[in-house]
Amino acid sequence: MSWYDRTALHLFSNQKITSEELPERVVLLATIIIENNIQAPQMKYGQDRLKYYLQEYKECEFLDLANEWLQVEDYKKYHPEIATKIKNEFRIFPANERRA
Repeated sequence: MSWYDRTALHLFSNQKITSEELPERVVLLATIIIENNIQAPQMKYGQDRLKYYLQEYKECEFLDLANEWLQVEDYKKYHPEIATKIKNEFRIFPANERRA
């Protein structure tokens, strides 16, 4: 999302603008997230002021890996299916169904 999209989302969440004023990309992304039940990981800022997310290794129980905090930039490396899903949904969403 662009800076403009993120700003509009924050304004909406703080009830400063209506849903009709949200950019099309924000509405489409929110729809994709809701329909696919995509959950954000737990996140925090480190003392180095970088953002980290908690990488959980639930699907690798047989390896007995401990959860770890990774930089948020690494999220796509461990969860490529989420980025692919969003990109594919953006591509197939008919233009005439998008909000103006």
